[in-house]
Amino acid sequence: MTIGGRGPRGSAPQEVTMAVLFALLASACGGTADFVGGIASRRLPSVVVVAASQSAGLVVILVVALVTRPVSAHPGQLVWAVAAGVGMVLGLVSFYSALSVGTMGVVAPVSALGVLVPVLWGVVHLGEVPSRIAVAGAVLGIAGVVLASGPELTDRLAGRPIVLAAFSGIGFGSATAFIGEAADGGIVWTVVILKATIVALSMPVLVRRRRTLAEVPGRWLAGVVLSIGVIDVAGTLLLAHATTLGLVSLVGVVASLYPVFTVLLARWVLRERMLPAQQIGALVAFAGVALLGLA
Repeated sequence: MTIGGRGPRGSAPQEVTMAVLFALLASACGGTADFVGGIASRRLPSVVVVAASQSAGLVVILVVALVTRPVSAHPGQLVWAVAAGVGMVLGLVSFYSALSVGTMGVVAPVSALGVLVPVLWGVVHLGEVPSRIAVAGAVLGIAGVVLASGPELTDRLAGRPIVLAAFSGIGFGSATAFIGEAADGGIVWTVVILKATIVALSMPVLVRRRRTLAEVPGRWLAGVVLSIGVIDVAGTLLLAHATTLGLVSLVGVVASLYPVFTVLLARWVLRERMLPAQQIGALVAFAGVALLGLA
């Protein structure tokens, strides 16, 4: 669907609005999951939190599949869900590796530029043609996300963290684009295969760190990983559904706003100070979403 024009998935105004809404809700879920994961990472290594929560997410989506009994009209498309899972793991591994050698103010903005991947995928590979208003909204959204990530412009920029952050952005952005491809094969099945791929690739982390898991209270651990898993699955389902209604290029932009929600939650819940650039970024990002909704 072309927002503000005619495209392969239709151009009903209601679908445009719902695509933007679902993508925005998906980014809210992603930002919330990252926020909860960040708090959990104060007691456990980040890679352990990710691996455990993804495993919980797989259990959650399997329950959803058992209850809904989804049918796939185009099962061949679901191979893209495997690619999305690989992209997500690449993004996570690269992101945490970048943080281990660089600062968040350098890594996060570079990683956020991964939103350009679904944009290019939609425009170049799928032949999407957004309207001028939609393009303006997308530009504002991308700029807002980068600013909201809290860029540090004073530190000397080292090559290794930037390269790793770029790989993380490519991984995350590719996952979004591939979810859009897989969603035509079935939204629930897309998430099932995506989570199964991530868990299969991250299982060695849980095996190696099983003693670390045993050192924290079981009830706390179960509550944290299950809450992250539920929120993350909800966000992925919303994202997959949004890609069936709107342009992958523009849905990807709206869904990439999750750092904005993480920063806002840190401000509201933990009373963390937002940098002026982050405050401006949040406003710019939501202004971009408003334009996309009106296009």
